[in-house]
Amino acid sequence: MTYLHQLDVREQFRRRGIGSQLVIESMALARDRGSTRFWLSTGGHDHVAQSLYESLGGERKPRGDVRFWWDLQPTT
Repeated sequence: MTYLHQLDVREQFRRRGIGSQLVIESMALARDRGSTRFWLSTGGHDHVAQSLYESLGGERKPRGDVRFWWDLQPTT
């Protein structure tokens, strides 16, 4: 299992797909290293981040902070 602790894109570079690509590449790296699950959390007030993670197929698990989970399928 891999947990992404913190992700931030400077405001002047947002809305360019950088955050999406960082998460996608982080999941690929986790998969390559043998992880089968990937997760991160964000505050309940951070609707922009929640939209990003939902658009990437994250399964939302609200408890305290909002958590998103992904099952990582091995590459063939």
